[in-house]
Amino acid sequence: MTWSSLKPREKNLIRYLILAVVVGLLFMSIRSLGAPAATSPAVAAAVVPQPSGAVEQEEAVMGADLTTILSQVAGAGTVHVQVALRATEQQVYAVDHTSNTTTQQGSPAQTQSQSSEQTVVVGNAALPVQVDGAQVASVLVVASGAADPAVAAALAQAAAAALGVPIFEVQVLQGA
Repeated sequence: MTWSSLKPREKNLIRYLILAVVVGLLFMSIRSLGAPAATSPAVAAAVVPQPSGAVEQEEAVMGADLTTILSQVAGAGTVHVQVALRATEQQVYAVDHTSNTTTQQGSPAQTQSQSSEQTVVVGNAALPVQVDGAQVASVLVVASGAADPAVAAALAQAAAAALGVPIFEVQVLQGA
């Protein structure tokens, strides 16, 4: 079944459904902007981000990989993808917390506390506890075949699935 073989009433129904989905996704994304970020329980660890140039490099690599994948979608035509990251991969290292409390006798009694943190080192390297992957903020897909709503939907679903992001973070536009 092609777009041109649909009746005008069916075309309008599909357009309204797509519009309703887009509006719903827009409301969901606006609502999620005001929500506080999920926090993990207190862990004895130190977070070390990658250098800032790594973000742009990782965005370019992810965009190129996704372009290759989405170009295989039937009817997609020429595809260009841009991926925006909130943060790149971060490594979390184990930290040793030590504290000393001393109480001095006398009148009045005095208590002193000292605490320190030190990254746990095994051999010559810090002990990694966890590696947090890159966090995708948004995905822009420009495809010449995106004029067809079915192709646009397939591209959005494929991009969301490939990057493991909610579909409302993927925007698909028709290209030249």
